[in-house]
Amino acid sequence: MSEKPRSATTKDRLVAAAYELFEERGFDATTAEDIARRAGVGRTTFFRAFGSKDDVIFPEHDLLLGRIDERLAAATPA
Repeated sequence: MSEKPRSATTKDRLVAAAYELFEERGFDATTAEDIARRAGVGRTTFFRAFGSKDDVIFPEHDLLLGRIDERLAAATPA
């Protein structure tokens, strides 16, 4: 018995739409509204999932920077 494929989440659809549009038009020429429209959702839904277009590309940017800071603070000169 095979499992039913999981449908894409709204966030997955937004990421896919964003990357398609970035490839077609470039990052600067793509708006959050363009991404939402391509994903079949409203602009508000885009901003609930992501704070900005940058967050689509680097969704855990702040978390990653925090971990890097912690690691560097704990590092020894050697």
